[in-house]
Amino acid sequence: MIVFAATVARIEGDEHPRLALRLSARPQSSVPSDGPAASASLPRLHLLLAVARGPSMDSAMRQATELGVTSIVPFVGAHSPPAAPSRAQRWQRVVRAASQQSGAPPPQVGSPVSFAQLVATWDQCAGIVCATDTSLPLVAAPPLPARTADVAVVVGPEGDLSPGELGELTGRGFVAVSLGPHVLRVDTAAVSALAGAWQWLALQATKRT
Repeated sequence: MIVFAATVARIEGDEHPRLALRLSARPQSSVPSDGPAASASLPRLHLLLAVARGPSMDSAMRQATELGVTSIVPFVGAHSPPAAPSRAQRWQRVVRAASQQSGAPPPQVGSPVSFAQLVATWDQCAGIVCATDTSLPLVAAPPLPARTADVAVVVGPEGDLSPGELGELTGRGFVAVSLGPHVLRVDTAAVSALAGAWQWLALQATKRT
């Protein structure tokens, strides 16, 4: 099952300080007392996140950390703005702060890579890609092999992935899934996709026990 925890944080630095509700999730295996004696742990989640404009990247990385991802891989897609390698240092500070606040281990975060580099590195990994031209809900995606250790979740930039990028990923085995009928900000899409992915993986684990 997925255990959610909500915390309220005070955000300073604005003219009017605000309170923000932060949601974190921790995957846990759930086995009935009269069921099997052991259960498998859930796969590791990796967020492959297209570079976006404004504060969305910081917000997405902060909340992905709270949701327990193992790594965050920023990539430059066809609709992404230019990304300086120096941004990686800022993102690493963001995930360290989120880790300290939430208690989740800090994920690995590297410098932005090209889409070609992304595909070459992750083409052997099980994965899902968020797309606007599909109606398949994430939780209805096909089940993974029982011994899957890592799952990649691809979230595109504002303007979505290009048709060519989406076709490249699905052609390599990534499953295109929908996050609903509305257009989401990058950080909202990342949170929705990761929370849904944990639920999807937990449901599969429960069915195997």
